[in-house]
Amino acid sequence: MYNSVRKTAMVSVTVGLVLSAGSAVAQTHYVLIHDRGFFPAVTYLQPGDKVQFTNEASDVRSILGDRKSWKSGNMSRGQTFTYPVDSKTPLQFVATGETRYGEVSYTGEISFAAPPLSE
Repeated sequence: MYNSVRKTAMVSVTVGLVLSAGSAVAQTHYVLIHDRGFFPAVTYLQPGDKVQFTNEASDVRSILGDRKSWKSGNMSRGQTFTYPVDSKTPLQFVATGETRYGEVSYTGEISFAAPPLSE
């Protein structure tokens, strides 16, 4: 009887582990906003993940999703903005801001593809 209960418990644990191995866990991906670009320029993620932008630029920046789908609002240096990504999220975004030299604008990208391998 003890062996039967033990085998049933082991099978239950094994089935649970196999089923949970296929489920994805949402991750937060970090993007730095610099004076003239994003790092990384392309962020590889999956629907359900989040992107956290941190302004490391010298001046205020605002991030705008493609087709004006979302907007961060003005972010001073050191401020962050987090956006939840789903399968309908546009894949490009743009940063805009004013500097003492004039207006700046540059783009970044989200990709649902697998990230390229490092060589």
